Amino acid sequence: MSNNWKWPGDAEAAISLSYDDGRGSHLDHVVPDLDRAGFRGTFYLTINSAINVTTRVREWQDVFERGHEIGNHTMNHPCSNDSDANLKDYTPSMIQAEVRDAAMWLDQNIGRDEYRTFAYPCGELGIGDQEKNTYDGDAYANAVQAYHFAARLANGSLNDPAVVAQNPLRIGAIGIYGEDIKPCLNHFRQTIAIKGWAVLFLHDVGTSSQHGISRNFHREILQHLQGKEYWVAPVKEVAKYIVDSLQASRAR
Repeated sequence: MSNNWKWPGDAEAAISLSYDDGRGSHLDHVVPDLDRAGFRGTFYLTINSAINVTTRVREWQDVFERGHEIGNHTMNHPCSNDSDANLKDYTPSMIQAEVRDAAMWLDQNIGRDEYRTFAYPCGELGIGDQEKNTYDGDAYANAVQAYHFAARLANGSLNDPAVVAQNPLRIGAIGIYGEDIKPCLNHFRQTIAIKGWAVLFLHDVGTSSQHGISRNFHREILQHLQGKEYWVAPVKEVAKYIVDSLQASRAR
């Protein structure tokens, strides 16, 4: 890890809070909590399969205009276990349309962002079926790279800034499930120890959904991030800082 990495201010680690799918609780609960804490988050919208995206466009525009990040989570959230949008059935042209059409929708309906980032649904990186010898690990990546500055995985790992600088399309992320603060605090301590970057991803907040957490627990996480040892910023902002810092160091 890059133990000599310099983060803005006095920060010893970078933290990004990302929220998947474009759920109503993000607008109703998450954004107010982030605003109250003085943080900006990253929201990855799935256009077709999330009713609270297309029916609440003006609210998402306002979130974007106030400095939160709005990223791409595809049109239909394809995964290998999804009966309606199964990645095993996708062709290169299908995944390209899936990624491109969502990027264009965001540009037209939310606002253009030259540093827009992407989150892989279910954290899966390829299309086709290995058993049928149709698996393609390049088509998806090529589609994402064509329209995005950086991309977030769902693999449970912390990020070494030097590695991110070499490939910002493979940013590790840690899912938050359950109501135990101890794993979160452990992630934060580990991130400080390596002077790295932790990207958290969450789903519903303040609802009874399967992958949701309570609003009180969400606020507890935010409270622990108030210390000056953390730089809390959207995914695109941290990724851009890393890439720009590496380029500047090479120019010296």
